[in-house]
Parts: sequence; C-alpha cells; structure tokens
Amino acid sequence: MLMDKPYYFACIDNHADSLRARVVGDAVRAFEYKRAEEQARAFKSAGYTGDVPSCVQSDVAAKGLSPQQACDGIIAAADGFLFIMDTLRGIRLSAKAQIELTEDESVARSIKEQAILNMTQLIEMAGV
Repeated sequence: MLMDKPYYFACIDNHADSLRARVVGDAVRAFEYKRAEEQARAFKSAGYTGDVPSCVQSDVAAKGLSPQQACDGIIAAADGFLFIMDTLRGIRLSAKAQIELTEDESVARSIKEQAILNMTQLIEMAGV
C-alpha cells in the first residue's frame, strides 16, 4: 500500500515551482511581464495607432524595433510564456491524478520521475 502520496505530490509541485521561478523570476518581474503584455495587446487591438505604451516603447528603445515589431515581440513572448505555464500545469496535475489512483509505490515513483523529467525537458526546449 502506498503510504506517502503527499511526498510525491510535494516533489512534483516543488519541481514545477522551481521551474516557474526560473521562467518568471520574482513576483515583481511577473507583474512587469503581465503589464507589458496587457499594454502590447491593447496597442495591437488599437491597430498599432495612438501613443505607444511605455512598456512597448521600452522595447523599441532597447532593441531598435518599430513599435509594431516590439508589440508583436512582446505578445509572442507572452504567448510562449503562457504555453510553458499551461503545459507545466498539465504535466503536474496529470501526474498527481495518476499517483492518486495508484497504491503501488514503484508506480508512483515512476510517475513522479517522468513528470519531473517532462517538466525539465519542456523548460530546456524553451531555452529558459
């Protein structure tokens, strides 16, 4: 009988947390990214017209891009970030659900190890 499901859940959650931190950094940086995404999406929705939002302008100045290029780059990065976060969540929740259904310690260990490997490979493939 499997006695330590919370241990396996914690291993999976902790690994996912460390990878998310690697992608996002701290909470202030996550806020910065979200703000840039919101400004870029609003600017795009306005047809790339009007005043260039400050977060978009920062990319224009730093990278020598047009406002549209900077805006599209911010949105592409945000979409990539959301894909990574959603995929990490899917791997994490699926593994925990599978562990919940087993009473075999070796199966639970294997599920945990595979989930950790899959999450790590996702981050490495994303170049983070």
